[in-house]
Amino acid sequence: MINLFNLIILTFGAPSPINSTNDSKYYLHLIDAYSKFTLIYLLQSKSQALSCFIHFQTIIENQIGLKFRFFKLIVVRNIFLSPNFLLTVASLIE
Repeated sequence: MINLFNLIILTFGAPSPINSTNDSKYYLHLIDAYSKFTLIYLLQSKSQALSCFIHFQTIIENQIGLKFRFFKLIVVRNIFLSPNFLLTVASLIE
């Protein structure tokens, strides 16, 4: 059974053909599978992805009082994410 913030879908995508105003080349889209609550982070480098994920997790824990337990990662355009990112995200999940 899927509950609120039990499953988070992370979509990491890169280079957009459209230039952004702050030179962002990547994006991280986080969505709750149950409520469809969504945050989109525009990133200038792939290394910002982990801090954005932690920020999202902090918002959910502090403002809503819930912890998510599972995540699904979708990578657009075959971008390499470091194994450290995946291991750290997995370790943050309850």
